[in-house]
Amino acid sequence: MMFSDFGVQEDRINSQYDNFLRWRKSLKHSPPEEPKDLVVIEIGAGTAVPTVRYTAEGFCKSFGAKLIRVNPEHPSVGFGIQHISLTLGALEFCQQVDAIINPPS
Repeated sequence: MMFSDFGVQEDRINSQYDNFLRWRKSLKHSPPEEPKDLVVIEIGAGTAVPTVRYTAEGFCKSFGAKLIRVNPEHPSVGFGIQHISLTLGALEFCQQVDAIINPPS
């Protein structure tokens, strides 16, 4: 719980975290011949509470994943991670991705 959010639904948070841990474990135990072309897209995770940033970077280091970090103020990424840093807001990023995926007819 952050910032006195007494309405937070801890059961949902815990369930999602358990799902994430199960998925990570499945990656560790998958056969080596199965390629793991993984990309983490992190949108808007700032530096004031860097938990999401640390989790994304740690995952990328552990699994050799690439990181796309979208943040208009703090796009930098630590060393040793293949990455793309985009100095964009979340909406602008999503609109640009949508325009690429769904070009106008």
